[in-house]
Amino acid sequence: YRTLSFARGRAAQLDRRGALFPWRTINGNEASAFFPAGTAQYHINADIAYAVARYLDVTGDDGFREMGTEILVETARFWSDLGDYVPSMGNAFCINCVTGPDEYTALVNNNYYTNIMARENLLNAARHLEILREKDGRAWESLAARIGLRAEEPDEWKRAAGAMYLPWDEELGVHPQDDSFLRKARWEAADIPPEKRPLLMHYHPLTIYRYQVLKQADLVLAEMLLGHYFSRAQKKRDFDYYDPITTADSSLSPCIQGVMAAELGYKETSYRHFMRSARMDLDDVNGNVKDGIHTAAMAGSWISLVYGFAGFRDNGGEFSFSPSLPDAWNRLTFTLRKGEAALEVTIGHEETAYLLKRGSSMRIIHEGKEHTVCCGSPLVISVRPELEAVIFDLDGVITDSAEYHYLAWKRLCDELSIPFDREFNHRLKGVSRMASLELLLGRAERSFTDKEKEELAARKNGYYRELIRRITPDDLLPGIDILLRELKDAGIRTALASASRNAGEILGYLDVADRFDAVTDPAVLKKGKPDPEQFFLAAEMLGVPRRNCIGVEDAQAGVDAIRSAGMISVGIGRCFQPGGGGRPAHRLPHHAGRFRSSVDRAQGNVPGVPPLHQDERSAALLRLRAALYRSRGRYFAGTDRRGKERFRLGDGAAGGGRSFRADRVGGLVRRHRGRGGGP
Repeated sequence: YRTLSFARGRAAQLDRRGALFPWRTINGNEASAFFPAGTAQYHINADIAYAVARYLDVTGDDGFREMGTEILVETARFWSDLGDYVPSMGNAFCINCVTGPDEYTALVNNNYYTNIMARENLLNAARHLEILREKDGRAWESLAARIGLRAEEPDEWKRAAGAMYLPWDEELGVHPQDDSFLRKARWEAADIPPEKRPLLMHYHPLTIYRYQVLKQADLVLAEMLLGHYFSRAQKKRDFDYYDPITTADSSLSPCIQGVMAAELGYKETSYRHFMRSARMDLDDVNGNVKDGIHTAAMAGSWISLVYGFAGFRDNGGEFSFSPSLPDAWNRLTFTLRKGEAALEVTIGHEETAYLLKRGSSMRIIHEGKEHTVCCGSPLVISVRPELEAVIFDLDGVITDSAEYHYLAWKRLCDELSIPFDREFNHRLKGVSRMASLELLLGRAERSFTDKEKEELAARKNGYYRELIRRITPDDLLPGIDILLRELKDAGIRTALASASRNAGEILGYLDVADRFDAVTDPAVLKKGKPDPEQFFLAAEMLGVPRRNCIGVEDAQAGVDAIRSAGMISVGIGRCFQPGGGGRPAHRLPHHAGRFRSSVDRAQGNVPGVPPLHQDERSAALLRLRAALYRSRGRYFAGTDRRGKERFRLGDGAAGGGRSFRADRVGGLVRRHRGRGGGP
């Protein structure tokens, strides 16, 4: 706040209203010599405003409120004057010729991080002005008079925020870092030899600027700071796209990459990024510790621990946690303050404990569920894997409407003179309607406009809806009706994750709609299977952690989606047999502990768990499992010494619980007596 007058002067030098804080400074004036990597990083304004708003939200510090609000107002004024409503962009509010956090990309239009943080700055300025007016009318009047606040300014900020342009790429399903970023060639970080790092010491900036390569997290940083605006699936797609081209040549980057890796279940990647950040100076990672220590990287180590492994978020001053302790550690303990309250958090592999050391009570959110922690009474929550939900595909799992899809596509293809047979139809399994249509039209002799494609998709859907009216409860696949009843009786939640937009209608014809706690709507998805978005959405709708979910699919794309979501996968059908057209069937690795260790080990390069396959479409094996679910015990999985699939429920004690082995003998699923004595 003491340098705000200098920031106003800097904005005036750039012919802009408000204030622009310096990128580098000693006394409050800008000290950067290279403006593309200095002054052009206007996002420093939004960074400071973000910190001010969070400080006020968490502490409620009324002594700083008027000063903090003044900072928010002056930075919001700068953004309002810097951006423009551009007609060629649909009159979106655009901020051009900027440099984002990534200093290997400079002077671009609509850097995503800059735009979304500026939007947050604009909204927070309007919000905190109103809070100041409600809390201290005199202070508000004094501030408004001192800075010449116009009555219409807050509405102007809200309008700019609402029209803010945020880049999006429909084909890739990712957010471009800026308007031109995806039109460059990729430069994979793994292809850069160690002796050529950092890039800026070995390549001219104009060479670096020509490629998709990052010095530090940029878009991914936005998704950490403003994570509530992004779905888990979107974060995963963006992280998977940007992390391989992020060099982490900046000491500020590894902690952010590690936090997002932890949130997405990439435990080994997260731990690797944390160690790079924590040992930045100890190991002289960047070869420049002779010039001074990296104090921001030290702060990043704390961020990695608390925001990464503890999964802490504090949106709007609300404390939430989603812990994931590194395998190499036994326990992580730290204390957080909120106002005068002090909360001690202890994270282990089997439980997380919250202890309020000061204050009367505090409301927290643990893995999406609300809890209240009272002083002197620890809240202990189990994080051991426990089966809570089963997420089903529809076709080939609950019923078999694939024939109706085939007949509808066949009718459409015949009308268009497109070759189509059952062999090609197999490629459409688990694929969305529009994606299926694109595959079919790729065999046509002419091209089609987007409008024609929409009309063809609607025509096919009309044919399909005519056919599915024939469906009755008798069309449930054998064993599914009993399985759904047993899951309901056991208190295990169920969801449907189908690519079909007619799934709800079909459940009605089957008379099982009331057996499902949630039905995902494929119309809201950015990407279909094998992207995990639909399974993420189902788990969120059920309010169940992903580790406690099982997904059931009959298509390779669906099983890949389940595995990518970090859930146990059950594949039904011949495509999971060796030589069956999909990837060979896998078994969970044999181990003595809970299936958690399998999940953790698999969440390195390939998140999730290899699929447990079933050879029979009758779902008899699923019925067998359902009988076990009634115990509400802990779920174990593995193989016995002969390599047979084994499923186990129990408390983990020697000889406890029941274990089963599934064989295919004469087309039947046999049950074997396990050591626990169960049938």
